Amino acid sequence: MSDDGHVLRLNSGESVFHSSFQLRQRNQRKATRWQRTGRRYDTQTSTTALRERLLTTDDEVTSEHRSADILDVNQISRNRTSSTTIWTIALSGVFVLLWSSGWVGAKFGLGYSGPFTFLSIRYFLVVIALSLFIAFLSTVKPLARISLPELFDHALVGLLSHGIYLAGSVGAMTFGASAGMVAFLSAMQPLFTTLCAGWILHEGTERASHLQWLGIALGILAVYVTLASDIQGGGSGIAYLLLFISVCSISIATLVDRRVTVRRKKLGLAPSQLIQILWVHSTSALLFFGILGWFLEGFEATWSREYMLTLAYMAIVVSIASYGLLYFLLRHMSAVNVSSLIYLTPPATMLLAWPILGESISLGGLIGLGIGGIAVVVVMATGNNRKKVVV
Repeated sequence: MSDDGHVLRLNSGESVFHSSFQLRQRNQRKATRWQRTGRRYDTQTSTTALRERLLTTDDEVTSEHRSADILDVNQISRNRTSSTTIWTIALSGVFVLLWSSGWVGAKFGLGYSGPFTFLSIRYFLVVIALSLFIAFLSTVKPLARISLPELFDHALVGLLSHGIYLAGSVGAMTFGASAGMVAFLSAMQPLFTTLCAGWILHEGTERASHLQWLGIALGILAVYVTLASDIQGGGSGIAYLLLFISVCSISIATLVDRRVTVRRKKLGLAPSQLIQILWVHSTSALLFFGILGWFLEGFEATWSREYMLTLAYMAIVVSIASYGLLYFLLRHMSAVNVSSLIYLTPPATMLLAWPILGESISLGGLIGLGIGGIAVVVVMATGNNRKKVVV
């Protein structure tokens, strides 16, 4: 018996040395080979198979050896889960910062052109950048490997989450809604997502528990405390209709994307490559914004160094990086958990606007940040406990 492994006696009488390091290496090699063939290799399935193999060995294996082997497999599973949790938390924090920076960057860009012209040029740059990545990365598979129904789903997600969501928010401000009201109602997305999760996904683990509903309520309170001084009435009925459509669109987009992920898992298929999906999303949004920019604004813009730098930042960092993280997290977390991160964006935007735009930090914003953090922890911790499976 060594420090990092032990000997298993199988039916053939042979002794095979297994260590957690060797098991991880073997799973990684198999996952790489299966990915090249378009199939999905699940390391969790591999660990379960090893556990079953240990339980069915002959009487030569003592009960002590068998118990130690099972404990070793469980330890490997716990280590993998702990590592995944740390990465998920880190990526969630990065997502909140990048997503929030988009509201700050938009203030620079909208001073040089109309909103739809700005969004058209931004997504034109996104499509060009992603096309270059796809052309020069040999690991990217042809888009033709995605089925037509799934391709349609991803195009719909792009239209809803990029196109209608942003157009509705901008249109609401055009018809008189205050920026604070737009931010507040946009932060209602987790509530809409939770209400529609069971209806669209048909999955019990995607429905919110009682504690998660408590977290959602805390999140709404956090957003209100942060934006209380900026929330004003006014605006026509059209403005609030556009806001309602905007929030519903990104909520439905989140759930449709999650449904595609769940469906592929059930079929034992590997997830579609994220860079391809972002290309489909961005192309769909570009067509939508291009039509609006041409007919409503004629693509008029005042070109300057600041405008071009803002466009580059919004295209690469916000449209590619933040949206890419959003859909990456949806492959590893429930839609309710991912949506709860939106509660942190108003206070995070306030913190980013302080050094960049020189805006002041309010006491309500700091309190809202604390309440929002508690809300996210409640939602995620409850969701993780419901989905936890003991190996």
